Amino acid sequence: MKRLMFFLTATVLVLACSVVVYAGAQKIDLVGTDALATAEDGIHANANGFVIVNMTPKGKTDVTIQIQLRDAAPQYEYVVKSAGVVLGTFITNKKGHGGLHVNLTADDPALGAAVNIWTADGTTARLLRAML
Repeated sequence: MKRLMFFLTATVLVLACSVVVYAGAQKIDLVGTDALATAEDGIHANANGFVIVNMTPKGKTDVTIQIQLRDAAPQYEYVVKSAGVVLGTFITNKKGHGGLHVNLTADDPALGAAVNIWTADGTTARLLRAML
């Protein structure tokens, strides 16, 4: 009986800690721009996704940003920018799914008001945007 009570107590504590860790995360949908349906003959038209922003309490990383893109152009390279700074690039798989994980400090100049997904060259068309 003591083992069962210990196991149940430990399980509740783990679940409670998990809720606290994820309480600061914010999920923001990516919203399409006019270029989404028209850029490169509309190959990006069905793209959608979201951004998860998490502020961490301490450590070298103050902010984590996780970008997930779905139903985009298959095997296509996308550029992710914030505040005019390239955060990174990623290539979608055969289904048009892809993503990028970025760690930033609170004073990083790339931590702007929005995260933008651009076409492969990074200058032609801003396809999707998430306001942070």
